[in-house]
Amino acid sequence: MSEDDQSLPHRLRAHVTSLAEEIGERNVFNSEALRRAAAYIEAEWGAQGYGVERLEYDVSAIPCANLIATREGSTRRSEILLLGAHYDSVGGSPGANDNASGVAALLEISRMFQALEPALTVRFVAFVNEEPPFFGTGQQGSLVYAHAARRRGDDIRLMASLETIGCYSSEPGSQGYPRLPSAEQRQRPGKRVLSRLLACALPCQRFADALAGSRA
Repeated sequence: MSEDDQSLPHRLRAHVTSLAEEIGERNVFNSEALRRAAAYIEAEWGAQGYGVERLEYDVSAIPCANLIATREGSTRRSEILLLGAHYDSVGGSPGANDNASGVAALLEISRMFQALEPALTVRFVAFVNEEPPFFGTGQQGSLVYAHAARRRGDDIRLMASLETIGCYSSEPGSQGYPRLPSAEQRQRPGKRVLSRLLACALPCQRFADALAGSRA
């Protein structure tokens, strides 16, 4: 095991500690903490050598931003693999598992990709406003991002969402996937995007065809 591999658990723990303990509850109702969380992610990506793009929008006059870092592909640059995790937390919670754990993984996966030359472009996205009351609304960060991706005509081949990965149990029946939307829900305007983009526990679910009929 390399020295970098040996230090990985410590870096993951450090990310979770920074987000959940030092910053704590982070959402638009605790906007300074939300700003600090975004700044932490931007600083980590900057230290890894990434330029960070901000997809900004306001919620009740509070600035919010999805954060994007990109590793350009070598031979299939126009095709995109998207890895995402939300960095806000539900009210009343420091959000260690939900979802500092996912952000920690996102930051360390992006670090690993700096040593690789992927054929496809790999895009890392830290989403804002995924928790209630924004989940399922037009202010949800991943939905804002999906609409922007559709307008650009992004060729997203695969999306993986890193969500609440800090807990594990091998006890039979102790874990399961969330209920997926019905076929009717997937066909509603906007819901086709959400049905794929927001299937948080399905690690590798294609959603390019769900960008609101962009390839229908």
